[in-house]
Parts: sequence; structure tokens; C-alpha cells
Amino acid sequence: MSDAPAQPPAEVEGEKKEEKKDAPPTDADKSKMDGNTKSDGAEPSEKVKERECPENMRVWIDDCIRRLETILLNPNTFVMHLMHMNEVIAILHAITPIIMDGTGVWCARNPAITKKAEGTGSEEGSLAECEAPCKVVGDIHGQFVHMHMLFDMIGRVPQERMLFLGDYVDRGPHSTEVRGNHETPAVNKIYGFYAELINKFGYPGIGMWYDFQSVFNRLPLAGLISKKVLCMHGGLSPELASLDTIRSIVRPCEPLDKGLLIDLLWSDPTNKGDGWFHSIRGISYMFGKQIVAQFCEKTGVDLIIRAHQKDYNNNNNVAAAASPAQAAPASPTPA
Repeated sequence: MSDAPAQPPAEVEGEKKEEKKDAPPTDADKSKMDGNTKSDGAEPSEKVKERECPENMRVWIDDCIRRLETILLNPNTFVMHLMHMNEVIAILHAITPIIMDGTGVWCARNPAITKKAEGTGSEEGSLAECEAPCKVVGDIHGQFVHMHMLFDMIGRVPQERMLFLGDYVDRGPHSTEVRGNHETPAVNKIYGFYAELINKFGYPGIGMWYDFQSVFNRLPLAGLISKKVLCMHGGLSPELASLDTIRSIVRPCEPLDKGLLIDLLWSDPTNKGDGWFHSIRGISYMFGKQIVAQFCEKTGVDLIIRAHQKDYNNNNNVAAAASPAQAAPASPTPA
């Protein structure tokens, strides 16, 4: 099979475009609108259909990555210039079962997920466990170019094992393993991801947004490195009695307005005191040094690595994950 890039929909013009408009929708088109809206009915090109075959998935994914890397040469290039909408949807549908069971080609490309947890709703569970060495990355926020700058500094998969702590979308121009608070519909519908998909893909972007939420609901909520380093996007929770509490969270799941899931995505450390405090964010909690010390002693964890924000609490047991923002060129100082 040829691995030449599929033609983007923008190149379909004139009579061919009209023929595709009357074509019956694909299964992916039917499902992506969640029963509330109509598909544009566009059939994927023959090359796209060929790449959707499971036996060709690795070649197809490699080709998608190669095309996306052209953004590094021209940051004004966007995903809709490089990939057909049906390719994006096909990737989401292909990785959903792989995220749930922690096996297959995605696991081979992302060694951060290397061990299955037992006794949970999925084979991997909601705690992604791996061994050191492992690089921990947080808060990408669609900064695709800056993310690659960070990779230039710390290495790349598969040569390096990496664990990502969420906030992949919103704010940055290119939003397209552990979940962050922006991987929830209530947040990414407001902070840019929803509007970005509609601006880039038109009305069918609404259905694509629902597909992304389905994938986000299946991401693990925390990671554990060598049984000693606990990683999550947010922080601790009053409901977090042990690491098995996280392992027992059944996926898919969608955080509501309070509780363990919200705290893992939203809570923050603080110097305000040693206990639990209502968060200045208006959601979840802030936790003091004594809470961290008690949790580490009870679970045998030596260090907590989180994203969400830079930590200012000088707690030796809490650290911030590396972020693409740290690799970005410094903004000029205003005159």
C-alpha cells in the first residue's frame, strides 16, 4: 500500500464535492453526532479507508505523525490542512479500546502504560503503573510546537518512557495518558476546544467534540512510577484512602461537581495550613503539608508529581511536572 498522505477535504471541489454530499454516511459519521445532528455525509478517500484497516494501523499512524510534524516547519498550518476529518475520527475510535485494556500498538508506542491492574472495570484500571526511569509531562494545552521543543530537551518516545498528566486541549492553537481537568466537557466547551473544532472542521466538528469526550472519559486518572511516585493532574482528596481507591475507579467515567474524581483533577497544595481548605478556585480543595506527609506515610509514596499549576508551597514531597511552557521562548518584556 502507498503511504502517501491522504488529500484533505479542502481539495475536493466542484462536481466531486456534490457527489460526496449525496453519498450515504459512514458508520463513524453516524455515531459522531450522538443522535442529535446530521453528518455531512462525506465518504473518506480510498487512501483513508485503506489506513483504517487494523493490519495497516501502525503504518497509518506513523504517516499521520509525519504529516503533523510539518506543523513544526510552519506553525500556521493546522490539522485540517493535513488530515481528513474521518482520519481524526478513525484515530479516536481506534484508540478507545486500546486505552481501556492497556495493550496493543498504542502501548508499544507509549511505554508509560506497561502494567495491567487487576480487579477493576478495565484491565488497566484508573491507575497507570510503570517503572522508572520515566519523564513526566503536564499541561500541553495545544502547544504542539512548544511540546516538540520540550521533547528536544528531554527526549522522545519510544527512546524515553513518558507519562502525560493531562490538559492536552484548550488555549493553544493545536489541541488536537492521565486525564486533566480540561479533559472534561464542562471545561473544554468553554475554554476553546469546542470552538476550535467547529472553526476548523465546520458543523461536523460538534460530533467530533463528542468523540473526544468519549476518549477523555476513558483516560486513567493517575499514574504510579515504581510504586513510589504518584502522578496526577490535580492533587489529593479526602476520599483518597489508598492507591487501591484509584485502581477501583471504573472507566469510562465523567467527573461531576465534587468527589474523588474532581479532586484528582482540581485540588491544589497550599501553605495556608496543615489540613484541608476550600479551594480559591471554587471547586475541590487545597491541602497542607501534613495531609501530604500522612498520605505518603500511609501509602509508601515518596513523591507526588502534579501539573495544573506551578507549586509555590515549598513542599519536598510535591513537585510540578515539566511543561511545554517551560520550553517556550520567553515573551518580550513590555516597554
